[in-house]
Amino acid sequence: MILDHLQFGIFKEIKPNIMEITINDGVELDRAKLSVVAVGLCEKYQKNPYAILANRENVYFHFYESMEVYDNLINLKGVANLVNVNVAAKTTQSEDKNSDKIRTFGNREQAIDWLQKTLSEA
Repeated sequence: MILDHLQFGIFKEIKPNIMEITINDGVELDRAKLSVVAVGLCEKYQKNPYAILANRENVYFHFYESMEVYDNLINLKGVANLVNVNVAAKTTQSEDKNSDKIRTFGNREQAIDWLQKTLSEA
């Protein structure tokens, strides 16, 4: 599987159809890297609905335009940004405003619960 071989992060299914993504510290997520992740997600889930827990424990960068890659993923039902620091929360909250599929959480269990609910409504 493609996601097993990517060097810039950890990709682990934590619940059925919920992929936790932890990007390594200092990585710049450009459109090319996100496109490879998108291909890996499509390979893993094929035609099944799935969700992403984006663990924001590390500091990494991406351009707003690069997030359009995820907007085009038909079977992606939700993205929960898991943050631990107030500064990170402010950064990711701007992403929340741009998509109904994205929410920011400070609590891991609440994030996973929301993703499971989102999947059950799919």
